[in-house]
Amino acid sequence: MKAKSLFLIFFVAFPFLTSCASFPSAPFMKNGKVEFDFSSANIQPKKKYVPALWHNLDAVTSITRRHYFRPSVDLKQCAGKETVQKIISAPNEQAMAVLLNGVLKKCLDRYSFYKTSIEAEREQDGQWLVGVGLALAEVHAASGQTSIIVSGVVPESPAEVAGFREGDVVLGVGDTLLSNADAVTHALAGNIGDPVTIAILRNEKMHLLIFVRRPFDVVPISAYLFPNAIAYVKLDEVSAGSAAWLQVALKKMSERQPSSLILDFRNNPGGAEIFSAACIVSLFTNDPMYRVVTLQNRLGEDAVWARECKNIFREWQWGEFAQFAANKKLVALVNEHTAFMAELIAADLQQLGAVVIGTKTHGNGSGHSVFNAKDDNGLIGELHLITDQVLAGEKKQQIEGIGVIPDIEISAVDYSEPLFLSDRVPNPDRDQQLRKALELMNAE
Repeated sequence: MKAKSLFLIFFVAFPFLTSCASFPSAPFMKNGKVEFDFSSANIQPKKKYVPALWHNLDAVTSITRRHYFRPSVDLKQCAGKETVQKIISAPNEQAMAVLLNGVLKKCLDRYSFYKTSIEAEREQDGQWLVGVGLALAEVHAASGQTSIIVSGVVPESPAEVAGFREGDVVLGVGDTLLSNADAVTHALAGNIGDPVTIAILRNEKMHLLIFVRRPFDVVPISAYLFPNAIAYVKLDEVSAGSAAWLQVALKKMSERQPSSLILDFRNNPGGAEIFSAACIVSLFTNDPMYRVVTLQNRLGEDAVWARECKNIFREWQWGEFAQFAANKKLVALVNEHTAFMAELIAADLQQLGAVVIGTKTHGNGSGHSVFNAKDDNGLIGELHLITDQVLAGEKKQQIEGIGVIPDIEISAVDYSEPLFLSDRVPNPDRDQQLRKALELMNAE
């Protein structure tokens, strides 16, 4: 499927994929692949969200006026009197949220949104968005038709057990046909134990796949050692957990004295954990005062340095693998579905000396803040608002709307072909971006 433009929506719901500051333990090598033992992983519970009892457009407007990264945005004026009246007179919070999100998208940007108190509470207590394991990409064809493609399936998740494959086209959930990834994400939300039926298109034939939502353990990385001691690590997200797993995997593979390293950030939605990004970048620089990111907002700039990984891990050694970047022995794989903090890390590594291979990344360089605020009537729900522009590295490289430009551009992945063999070993025969990285590292 040839894509004219792409819009990333990533939906992987695994409540036990943690961002806690605990190191995984007991990794071991098996047939060149790094395996992990979950038995001693320390999972930290999240804080309980206090549900909102009331909502008010004035409160949302007030927060936007004070904190949105562009000043002088008047939501009410932009929305118009008719829409404002509909929002104010909405019969419930859900109806209000639908109208308000339309206004936020029109008047602010593609990233700011309002989440109802019920939605926020369900997510925080781990009973909502549970147990799916799908990454979705919204692909816009030249004809104007939009397709929702499964761009990734989490190993051992309900989705994988149900038979989902990369490249499946999602037609609908339950008895409802859906035409955008936002709608699919919302339809997949649900409680533990609830069954879900999804209609997909595969090889021009429709299939119905059924799974039951359930919690499951996930390692957010996979690691493999290719011939000629070329280490390969794929990161599925950016979190404190993935930073810890990455360090452990690299230490384990260091026992085999790898000659070079390939980090795969393709289809990585990035997440919003800036200090976790700092942890990952800090592994590849000897300078604790290396500027990982600059947050540029209405009041000025704030820098996050490599050393600030200490905010997550008390004991963290930067520069452990700096030789890979310094000696041009590091490759970062990216594609159009590499987003936000994953883009930031790729840009930083590129500035540190890594070779970036793939296609231009998504271009999401905006920092979000979440507001649960009170007004005269009580609490509103959860407002996700852009408060910063995110600039990468010492060069303060802009990512928003631009993305990371690869040093070597290789055409996008064909989702009809699996990127991994059955046991999750990377498959360079069907992955020309990975194949190019291996050729480059073997030639050095």
